[in-house]
Amino acid sequence: MIPKKNEVVLCILSSDNSKSTDELILLAAKKSIGEEVGAIARTDRGKPYLPENPRLHLNVSHSGSYFVCAFSGSHVGVDIQEHTCLKDETPESAVPRLKKMARRFFHPLEADYIDTDTYERFFRLWTAKESYVKLTGNGIDDDFLNLSVLPSEENALPEMSLSCARWKAADAYFYQENFDEGYTVCVCVYESHPNIVKCI
Repeated sequence: MIPKKNEVVLCILSSDNSKSTDELILLAAKKSIGEEVGAIARTDRGKPYLPENPRLHLNVSHSGSYFVCAFSGSHVGVDIQEHTCLKDETPESAVPRLKKMARRFFHPLEADYIDTDTYERFFRLWTAKESYVKLTGNGIDDDFLNLSVLPSEENALPEMSLSCARWKAADAYFYQENFDEGYTVCVCVYESHPNIVKCI
């Protein structure tokens, strides 16, 4: 069944290097919404869409051991990130590198925000920013630096409550959770208070 406009069906699969992204999308669709979605096409910037099923929107992400596909009745962006360190790094020793990356790729307010609790906040911000540019279809471009996903009124992300958080920033709504140990996943939509249905 095609999700409603304010509904997101989030299908999380184990990564399978023997399958293409399109094969994983078709598998996720069958498993989570029980639909044959037809051919998969991509915009000039690589965002997937379904020309035979224009009422169904989707977005994908993969990192580490997981592949994630989000389906919705309206535009949707999704990102999953494994919290990674370089070889011989620990979360503590990764902090200077992550702060340097934040100064290069994050909005100045975001870069300031990760000055404390850097390791967790870096990945929370990265997944939120990625999910937003996947929602818009723009991808990582020159505007990535100018985009802030921090809520303007508090200038801080809400704390995870029961391992998840919801907030509004820019012109979109974010749903974020810690999925499995060392992973953060974020869904971004234009609709307020989306109903997130997970299929694992």
